[in-house]
Formats: sequence, structure tokens, C-alpha cells
Amino acid sequence: MNVRTGNVRLAGKRVELTPKESRIMAVLASHPGEVYSKRDLIEEIWGEEYLDSSIAISVYIRRIRAKLEPDPSEPRYVQTVWHCGYRLADEEDEKRDSSGE
Repeated sequence: MNVRTGNVRLAGKRVELTPKESRIMAVLASHPGEVYSKRDLIEEIWGEEYLDSSIAISVYIRRIRAKLEPDPSEPRYVQTVWHCGYRLADEEDEKRDSSGE
């Protein structure tokens, strides 16, 4: 992902994301491997005044996975950290995946 432009490419092809999906990806991509809670993402993208609203981050994540993941039910890129939030896989994750660990 190019955080500056919001463009996402997968296997050389551009992935079309909505503006909110793109902003979620930009936050996750700004620090791969770092976990962002739903609260963190809402505050970062919508603003503090929306923290108590019913924004469904999980719906946005599901839509992003449907566009990015080879198998959205087994995400490689946008990962859930149970009871914590979401993270974008980092280079170490990619090395483990390719080595079969």
C-alpha cells in the first residue's frame, strides 16, 4: 500500500477500496505488525466524537479482506488479534508463511 496516495496493489493489480477502507488500510499499513483496537481505528479515522457510536469496524475489515485475501476466512494480510483488534501482517509474518512455519 502506498500510504500517501491510498493506492493498494496486490500481485501487481490495483485493488479498489472505498475511501474509508483505504483510510483503515493506511492506518494499519503505517505500522505493520502493530495492533489497532476498534477504538483506535474509529478515533483515527472518524474522530474522537464518534467513539461511542455504532461504527462496525468488523464490517469494513470483512470488506477489505474480501478484496485482498486469497481466502478471506483465513486472512494472511489483515489479521485479527483476538480481544485486541486488527493488524497488518509484517515482513516477519511473510517470512514465516513462505518457510512453512
